[in-house]
Amino acid sequence: MVRWNITQENISLLDDIRNIEAGTLELYCYNVESDDFKRVIRFMKEHGPLLHTCILHPHAFSKEIADLEHVDFATHCPHLQTLDIKRITFNQSVFAHPTLEILRLWGSDYRGPQTVTIGNGLSKRDGRQLKEVGFLDCRISTDTLTIGPAAQLKVFQYFLDEDAVEQWPDTFVFNACPQLEEITIHASATWNIFVKGILPQCKRISLDTRGWGSYRFEIEDADDHHRMMYRRLEQDGRDDEEESDDEEE
Repeated sequence: MVRWNITQENISLLDDIRNIEAGTLELYCYNVESDDFKRVIRFMKEHGPLLHTCILHPHAFSKEIADLEHVDFATHCPHLQTLDIKRITFNQSVFAHPTLEILRLWGSDYRGPQTVTIGNGLSKRDGRQLKEVGFLDCRISTDTLTIGPAAQLKVFQYFLDEDAVEQWPDTFVFNACPQLEEITIHASATWNIFVKGILPQCKRISLDTRGWGSYRFEIEDADDHHRMMYRRLEQDGRDDEEESDDEEE
């Protein structure tokens, strides 16, 4: 693997890709200024097949938003395994990537179909190999976000502040996910969550609206033992959040 920690001083590294093989470049870009942010985005579009990892966080004071609405990540970055990026517009290709395992999006806007699925289809290009998915203050205007029985997902996290955006999934569905260990949804909004069937590895369910909006938690197609377990995990998660809030006060 080749690891580049991109800064303003060494941004010129992106100009020389000799001897870098496909799927071997790990790109780490923290607190980059607007011009450098644009340069990295251009590199992704032009040399995406080289990428194994892309972590791109523009400077906190930057207002730059990269328009990747029409970029098919599966085509442009076919070997990508980690995508951790702030402030982009993106499409459904991040949920249909054949190799992506870690997906973290921050302050980004989704442009795509009203139904998002991960590991819920018959094709291996349904995002089933994703192991960790996290969203922070992303604008995701969908009716349903579903994690299905073919998913290898272990961690699902969704955070939404009350002042962040006006669009979010109406319903989250977790359907017989065999590897799922954690569900965290802290969204200051009104939403629904359905757990269907058995989640044999589940150890944490943390649901919270932070005092804004409400949520409805439903369990389907599960025996009494697992129903009680899911309810207990939800209550434990709620108690943990209350203890955390008390400590902050």
